[in-house]
Amino acid sequence: VQGLPWPDCRQFAHKAVAVYQNWHNQQCAQLSQYLPQWQQELTRLVRLPSFLPHSLVDSWVNRVYDDLTSMGMSLEEAHKRLPEHIASLSPWILNTSDQLLERNSRWIENERLNWEVLFNQVESSPLNISQQHAVLLNDDHNLVLAGAGSGKTSVLTARVAYLLQSHLAQAEDILLVAFGRDAAGEMEQRLKNKIGLAAEKIQVN
Repeated sequence: VQGLPWPDCRQFAHKAVAVYQNWHNQQCAQLSQYLPQWQQELTRLVRLPSFLPHSLVDSWVNRVYDDLTSMGMSLEEAHKRLPEHIASLSPWILNTSDQLLERNSRWIENERLNWEVLFNQVESSPLNISQQHAVLLNDDHNLVLAGAGSGKTSVLTARVAYLLQSHLAQAEDILLVAFGRDAAGEMEQRLKNKIGLAAEKIQVN
């Protein structure tokens, strides 16, 4: 605009502002179409009556980013357009693991109460809190580290019982692997004694 007469500069500025405002309104309108879908799906996931695995939330996050890409918009730009709405979703998008840990920790604490009978009776001694958490942990991939004599076999027995009784798995879908024949034999016998016929089709190797 350098060198243009003042009336022309003013006309250009008004036009630029109008174009920007129109573009801004279009982006807000697009966001308003997608936001209810994102919020509804996230609410559904958080309220699932089960352990929430990373894969489900990761799929949701990928969908949000795909939708933003289709609109030609970044998450930061979306936040500038509709800050209050995006602020409620951002923690799940940017800090997924932290949000999952908090959500699943609350779920496990509530779920433990529903399985008190199993945890108290599956072995001669009730399972402790750490053992109960190991039984209920149900992410896509789970790693539980335990030393000798810490009750690994008891946890595995309770875990099998929990998976079967909660219908999260069928017996024929479960495989238990031990590092020696003696340990495998002990595990198989424990399943027969504690779970009975329901564990008949479980493979122990």
